[in-house]
Amino acid sequence: MEEEHPAALQGILRKLSAGLDNIIAGSGFSRMRNLLSDLKSGDPGLVVGGLSELCNLLSMGTDESLLSFSVEQFVPVLVELLGHDNPNIMLLAARSLTNLIEVLPGSGEVLVQRGAVPVLTSKLLCIEYMDVAEQALECLERLSREHAAPILQSGGLSAALAFLDFFSTGLQCVALNLVANVCHCMVSSGAGSVDLVADTVPTLTNLLAYQDNRLVDSAISCFHSLSKAFKKSERELAILTEHGLLARVLELLAHRENASGTRPANFTMLVQILAIHCHHSARTVHTLLDSGIMDTLHNVLSGDDSSTEGQSSVTIATRPAEQLAEILLLCYQLLPPLPHALGRFIWSLTSEPEPDHLLMLGEEEMPAKTLVFHQHPELLLTYGDKLFGLLLQVYAESMGLRVRHRSLGCISALIYHMTAPMLHSLLENKPFSGFLSDLLVSREFDIGMAALQMCSVLMDRLPVVFQHSLLREGVIHSIHRMRTIQGAQEMFGCDHDQAGMLSECASQFWSTHVLPSLPTTNSENVSKTINLSKLLTLAEQLLEFGVLGSKPGSDATSLLSEILLLLVSGDGVSVFEFQGSGLTPALLSYLDPMHQDLCSRIECLLQSALLIPTELGSHEGNASPFCVLVKLLSGSVSKTEQFHVMLHSSVTNLGMGLKVLTQPFKLCLKRDKPAAGNNSSSSSGALQDYSSNVVLIEPLATVTAVEEFLWSKVRELEHEEPDEDQPSVPRGERLSLRMNGVLLNHKSTIFQAIYESGQAQDDAEEYKISSKVWEQVHVITYLSLIHISEPTRLLSISYAVFCLKKKKKKMK
Repeated sequence: MEEEHPAALQGILRKLSAGLDNIIAGSGFSRMRNLLSDLKSGDPGLVVGGLSELCNLLSMGTDESLLSFSVEQFVPVLVELLGHDNPNIMLLAARSLTNLIEVLPGSGEVLVQRGAVPVLTSKLLCIEYMDVAEQALECLERLSREHAAPILQSGGLSAALAFLDFFSTGLQCVALNLVANVCHCMVSSGAGSVDLVADTVPTLTNLLAYQDNRLVDSAISCFHSLSKAFKKSERELAILTEHGLLARVLELLAHRENASGTRPANFTMLVQILAIHCHHSARTVHTLLDSGIMDTLHNVLSGDDSSTEGQSSVTIATRPAEQLAEILLLCYQLLPPLPHALGRFIWSLTSEPEPDHLLMLGEEEMPAKTLVFHQHPELLLTYGDKLFGLLLQVYAESMGLRVRHRSLGCISALIYHMTAPMLHSLLENKPFSGFLSDLLVSREFDIGMAALQMCSVLMDRLPVVFQHSLLREGVIHSIHRMRTIQGAQEMFGCDHDQAGMLSECASQFWSTHVLPSLPTTNSENVSKTINLSKLLTLAEQLLEFGVLGSKPGSDATSLLSEILLLLVSGDGVSVFEFQGSGLTPALLSYLDPMHQDLCSRIECLLQSALLIPTELGSHEGNASPFCVLVKLLSGSVSKTEQFHVMLHSSVTNLGMGLKVLTQPFKLCLKRDKPAAGNNSSSSSGALQDYSSNVVLIEPLATVTAVEEFLWSKVRELEHEEPDEDQPSVPRGERLSLRMNGVLLNHKSTIFQAIYESGQAQDDAEEYKISSKVWEQVHVITYLSLIHISEPTRLLSISYAVFCLKKKKKKMK
C-alpha cells in the first residue's frame, strides 16, 4: 500500500496541473483560435468583428497577456487582409499590425519576412482611402525603427513623401521620422544607392523652407545622414545639392539660428553638411564662396553683423565647444588642401584624415580646390579679411584642445596658400610674430611643427619684413634652442623621435634663413637685437645703482628716463627683449623697500616719466611710459608662468571640465596592518575592517571628510551607547590614511590625493589623470592615531583613563 502512494500522488498532481493550465491558459488559447478562425472565414462581418477584437486586445495587451498569441500564425493572415477590397478590413488590419509592433517589437522581423512592407508601401503610393494610408504610414514608421533597410528597398522613402502635403502636420512629422530613420540606416549599414533617394531630394530640400520647426529639424537630419552616407562620392553628393540644398542651408545658418529656434544639435548638423560637401567637392566650395559664406561664418563666429575691419579687437560669440569645433572644421575645408609633407601635421591638429586623392596626385598636378583659388585669388583675400582675426582670437580665448588645433589648422593653411603681397597686406598690422613665439613655447609637438612651417613660409616670401620681427619676438632664439635634440625635448617634452623631427626642421630653417645673414659663423649672440643690447647696458647700470646707491648730489633720473624712452620710442621693446635684458630684477633692486631713500627713488622714477615727450610711443597709441612698462611686465609674467592645463580627452571647455569633477571616485577603505613595535597596534586591532564596501565620494571632498565618515564606522567592534565621558578627539588626529603607501594630508582633496599617489607610484614629473581613475577602485588604508599609552592632545582626560573608567562601569 505504501508503494502505491507515490504513483497515486503523481496522478493527482498531473490532474491538478492540467486543471490549472485550462484555467490559466485554456481560455486564452481558445480565444486566439476563435479569432484566427474568424479572420480566415471570408465573411466580412466575422472578419471585421475579429479584427476589432484583435485591435483592442493588442492595444491593451502586455507580454504576459499575449503568451498565447502566435505571431507566426496571425501575421500572414493580417498581411493578406491588407489587400482586401473592404476599406474597413484594410484599416483594421493595418491598425492591428501597428499595435502588434508596438507591444511586441520582435514581431517586426516576421512582418518583413511575410512581405508586409511592399503591401504597406503600396497603400501610400496609390491612395484610395486616406484612413488606410495614414495607418499604413504609422505602421511603417514603427517598423523603420528596427527594420529600415527593407523599407528603403521597397521604395518607402518616395512613398512616404509622395503625398506629404495631404497629411496633417502630425502625420507629416511621422512621415519625416520614417524618412530620417531610413536615411540613418544608410549611414550605419553602408548599404543603399543614391538612386533610391534621388526622387526624394527635391521634396526634402523644399522642407528646409517650411515654417514648422519640427519638419525642418527632420529634413536637416535626413540631409545630414545622406551626406555622411555618400561622402566618398562626389557624384552622389552633387545629386543631393542639385536642387538648391546649399542655398537653403546657408539661409538657415544666416537667418534662422535665433529666429526659428533651431536647436544647437541641428545647427551643428547644418555646419557638418557644408563641411562634408566642401571636403569632397571643389565645385561646392566655389559655389559657397560666391554665395557669401564668408560673411555668414564671420557673423556666426563673432555673434554680430559688424565687420572686423578697422577694429582693434574682436569678440567671439559664446558657443558650445563641440559646435565651435565643427564651425572651424568648415572654415578649414573651405581652404585649398596642403601638400602631403606639410599637411600631415595640420591634419593631426584638425583630426582630419589625409585625403586619398592628394596622395595620388603628382607634383605638377594641382588639386581642383587649389585650382579654384588659383583662378580666383581674391577669394583668399576675402577669407583673410573676414576670418583671420577671428581665428587668432578663437585660439587665444579657447581652452578646448580640438578648438585650438582646428583654428591653428585654418591659420596655417591660409598662410601657406597666400602670396607675398597677400601676406604683407594680411599681417601688416597684426602681431603675428608674437603669436608664433607663443606657439613655440606651447610644449605640444604638433603645434611646434606647425609654427616652424609657418615661420619658413614667412621667411621664404617676406624675409625683409619678418626677419627683424621674428628676431625681436624671440622666435629665432627658440629655433636656435630646437636645433639639438636635447633642446627640443626640453622645450616640448616629447620623445626622441619627435624631438629629432623638430631638430631637423629647426636646423633646416637655420641653415636656410638665418645662417646666410650672419656676419660671422658665431651664432651665440644671434638673438641679440640693438634694443636688447641697449637694455642690457642700462639694466646693468640700474642694478649697480640700486645695490651701491647714488653718489652725493646725483640721482637716477637721467638713467630711468633713458630706459623709459627706449621702451616707447620707435617700435618699442618686445616682451622677449624685456625678459632677456634683466630689467625686472634691476627695477626690483632699485625699488627695494629696505632702501632708506625709497621715497626719493620713487620720485625720481615719476620725474623721469614726465620727461618723455607725449608724441613718442606711436606704436602703443601714445600710451604713457608706465602703461608700456606695466604691459611688458604683464607679458613677461604670462610667458614665464606656464600654467599647463591638463584636460580629459572628452573635455572641450571649462564647463565640461568642472562637470567631470562632479563624478564620484570609488574608494575601498581597508584596515592596515600596523608595523612591528607600533604603539597603535592594539588600538588598530580594535578597528573594524570596512574593505567589504565600496564608497562613492566626490573628487573635491577632503581627506578629513573621509576620516570622519570612517571613524563613525570602524571605531568599535561592539555596538555600545556613547559615553558622556568619552573625549572628543579633534578631526585629523584619529586615523592615519594612506594611498599606495603615500601618507595623505587631511587638508587635501581626494582628487589631490589620487594625483599625488599616482605621481609617486609612476615616478613621473608630469602625471596625467585619465578617465580610468573614475573607473577603478582606489584603496585607502587606515590606522588609528589614538594610542592607549598616550593622552590625546589638549584634553583634560587621557584615553587610558577613559578606558579604565569605562571598564569599571561595565563591572558594576
